[in-house]
Amino acid sequence: MGGQGIEYWDTHIQQNTNNLPDWVKLYERIAKILPADKNVAIADFGCQGGYFAEFLYKKGYKNYWGIDFAPSTIKMARILVPEFKFTVGNIYDKKIQNDFSKYDVFIGIQFFHFIKRDLDVINELPSGKLIILSVANRSSLETVRMFKKAKEVKARYSSVINIIDVEKVIRPRGRIFYLTYGTKI
Repeated sequence: MGGQGIEYWDTHIQQNTNNLPDWVKLYERIAKILPADKNVAIADFGCQGGYFAEFLYKKGYKNYWGIDFAPSTIKMARILVPEFKFTVGNIYDKKIQNDFSKYDVFIGIQFFHFIKRDLDVINELPSGKLIILSVANRSSLETVRMFKKAKEVKARYSSVINIIDVEKVIRPRGRIFYLTYGTKI
């Protein structure tokens, strides 16, 4: 992920818990895209410390699987939402990918621009399933790629996702996320 190892991400998540209110706008928008059925099976790639999982739990969702390769983030997530399933693992691992068929919705909040083989991962998802992802418009130490405009996001993912929309979500300090959703081709 972006050339940064597990130690970096373990430290990063612990240092960035004070900006959680900044994420609420994005979480709320994602909740509006999710199916109304609270039993829908959701897989969350790069679930970090479980903050989005906790948000979903409070909204009444019941069937959630969070995956992250940093052990301390999974430890935090399990404390926040012990009712949900969390896995320490690598998204490229075939054992993890074999479980994709059990899920209806796949979410990657600020995840896919951090991994080199993002299209390979999406290709492993079952066809027809809902994919919701957000990507950044600016580079950082962690990013592998960034997107200056929505059309760049469409160009990158339209070969693997039947894109319904790419929305610009503006965060504090001028940061922009492109919230993209559609179904796996």
